[in-house]
Amino acid sequence: MFEKVFGDDEKLQKFLRWRVQVLERGIKLLDFKPGGVNSIIQIFINVPWYFSMLYSMFSPFLTQRTKSKFVISKEGNVVQTLYK
Repeated sequence: MFEKVFGDDEKLQKFLRWRVQVLERGIKLLDFKPGGVNSIIQIFINVPWYFSMLYSMFSPFLTQRTKSKFVISKEGNVVQTLYK
């Protein structure tokens, strides 16, 4: 799957453009008025073991508000993590 998505520079650039577009669409939906949507959550599914390790190393330096915007799901725990 990695080779299919990121196999060469053209595929990587295509993926990055898509990812930035997704974030831009989410940012357009933000509304900082009372009662409006004022945050975006990132969900990472089936992340490699080292990603979880890096997150656990850096998470003590993040505020609780920042940590609440990320959901980290290790391989095999997707359903349990998303239904918490």
